[in-house]
Amino acid sequence: MNLSALNVFCGGILSTILYWVMTPVMASEVDLLAGVWKQSGKGIWLEIKFDRAEGTGRVARNDKKPASVGEAVLTELTWNASTGKGQGLMYAPQTKSRHGATLELPSGKLMTMKVKIGFMSKTVEWLRVEDIRLPEE
Repeated sequence: MNLSALNVFCGGILSTILYWVMTPVMASEVDLLAGVWKQSGKGIWLEIKFDRAEGTGRVARNDKKPASVGEAVLTELTWNASTGKGQGLMYAPQTKSRHGATLELPSGKLMTMKVKIGFMSKTVEWLRVEDIRLPEE
């Protein structure tokens, strides 16, 4: 076996070991963001789920527009544990398009989402919730 082949072989083994060692760490980090979040002061709930390293936020409940439940409004979501920030694309119904969003977790129960549209930006607070039951009728 020549030296080049040995380097490739060892590199492959090292990559596999690193993948298996780091996967549980990455999973626990995205778990910080995964779950159900209620927009502060609004009747909108968002459920964030991750498939490996990329997440999607879908409407879990919307008191004003129940037909929107299930729609993916936050896409291409990634979480960077070293910066403590997430990046994704948030759908803005006003413009009917997706815009860059930055997510932060000031605490385990509070998430801030800053959406930038052109020169303007808006920061929205989301509160972690455990229960999304519909209101009594």
